[in-house]
Amino acid sequence: MKTSSCKKRRTKTLWLGKTEVAHCHNGEVDVRLTRAVVRTLRDELRSDARIDLRGPGYDWILVRVRRTADVERALELLRHAVRAARTIAT
Repeated sequence: MKTSSCKKRRTKTLWLGKTEVAHCHNGEVDVRLTRAVVRTLRDELRSDARIDLRGPGYDWILVRVRRTADVERALELLRHAVRAARTIAT
């Protein structure tokens, strides 16, 4: 796993191999869960006010991070994303 930064957009990006797993900007984290994981967690994700689903068929979700509990939630979803990315990579 590696990270990269983009000074122009002020983002931090997390990569697993060649797959971008997440990036952060302005108190928000975009997490690439994969369509299958989004489908599996859809009801849970929709019921969480901190999360925006991008739309049908999208891999990415947006998590708003304001408090410690939000960070914990983002990390939980990031763990899902890493597992999914490892599945893609193998």
